[in-house]
Amino acid sequence: MRLAALPLLLAPLFIAPMAVAATNLSVCTEASPEGFDVVQYNSLTTTNASADVLMNRLVEFDAASGKLVPSLADSGKCRPMG
Repeated sequence: MRLAALPLLLAPLFIAPMAVAATNLSVCTEASPEGFDVVQYNSLTTTNASADVLMNRLVEFDAASGKLVPSLADSGKCRPMG
């Protein structure tokens, strides 16, 4: 009896991520972007609508501490130029 109920208990764990992935992305900008490829289109509107929203960075800037913190990067080292 317990094993028969197990699939019913686990089903929401597998259905919930699919429901979240089916939502729409809404972007509000001051003008329509030319496209979502920041290499091909180089306007501030396109950058605001795509690069700043859709692309993750290796590091982020923490305004409170004034330091770079890892985002996609797991770790990093600052090396002197040269």
